[in-house]
Amino acid sequence: MKRLFLIGVSILAALTAYAQQKDPLYIINECAVSAEEVRELTNQGHIDVITVVREADQIKLYEQFGDTSNGVVLITLKDDLVWIAPEEPGEFMGGNIVTFQQWVMENIRYPEDMKNLKVDKVKVVVKFIIGKHGYIQPNSIIFLEGGNGSEAFTKEVRRVLLSSPRWVPAKQKGEAVAVSYVFPVIFSTK
Repeated sequence: MKRLFLIGVSILAALTAYAQQKDPLYIINECAVSAEEVRELTNQGHIDVITVVREADQIKLYEQFGDTSNGVVLITLKDDLVWIAPEEPGEFMGGNIVTFQQWVMENIRYPEDMKNLKVDKVKVVVKFIIGKHGYIQPNSIIFLEGGNGSEAFTKEVRRVLLSSPRWVPAKQKGEAVAVSYVFPVIFSTK
């Protein structure tokens, strides 16, 4: 009887510890999301790849997205077709691609280590895909023209794109679709 009691207490302690455990930080295409969003995407079969980040030095890279004390789970979503001009364009913060481009320009910073170039304007042309779930796909970012050959400018554009709030996805025949965009980003010291 004593043994059964100890087993019951052990199970209760384990269940209590499990119930108090917080979810890990879920990141989908470089955006932090809730566990509920992950469950919904899983149920709908939209997840392509799940990666559990285990190394402490790698986990530190994701602290900018939220609390990493319970681990980090990276998720990549499936996208079938990429459109250029869908029937219903995507929506960004109540606007469109022009609103997004303005948001990018407001959030872009001239790299400190490049100010010694004494170049007033630097142009970077970037191509990227907004997936059918409203997130910029990190591996879709391609620089067509890039910042006087300096990686500092392209890194800054990548940083800002990946910090973007979620879009309302574009639609084709009522279905959410991925869309490709291209636009210039101008760095200015003024």
